[in-house]
Amino acid sequence: MWMPAKQNQFLIDYAGNGGLMSQNSPATSTYSGMIVPGGKGAGNTPVKSGNVRSQSNTVLVAEKYVPATMYGGGDPEGDDLSGYFTFNTANVRFGDIGPVPDNERSVRQYQVGSQAVYPFGSAHPYGMNAVFGDGSVRTVRYDSPVFKLACPRDNRTPYSSEDL
Repeated sequence: MWMPAKQNQFLIDYAGNGGLMSQNSPATSTYSGMIVPGGKGAGNTPVKSGNVRSQSNTVLVAEKYVPATMYGGGDPEGDDLSGYFTFNTANVRFGDIGPVPDNERSVRQYQVGSQAVYPFGSAHPYGMNAVFGDGSVRTVRYDSPVFKLACPRDNRTPYSSEDL
């Protein structure tokens, strides 16, 4: 496998939607989002349009939270690899918490129980941008009461996109 040096890669402001960490099983590599780990031994099958309940209501990628002190890159907790490198904390985020505005908190300080949850977020003052499965781009407010519903690809709870 070709592995370029980390310093020769480019970092991006977006991350794929891994779903809800509370619904995921990292032990079996089973994830509820639009972006799932692949490869030998992974418990996921590729996500196809027929596997997504509503393309227009499910986040595909969105801006990712990065600690404001790490804008230069190199944060081993979530912004040290290219967005196209692999399924990891640098390019996958989860919807259990947030989205949150960039601040000085470590990414690992956001948790559900004892599990670290790498949140979506951005440096914008009001909210972040998200691309949905149908290709539409919407702003999601930091105080959105329904963002958690937009992350699992099999969500059956209806919500209004106006509440994002």
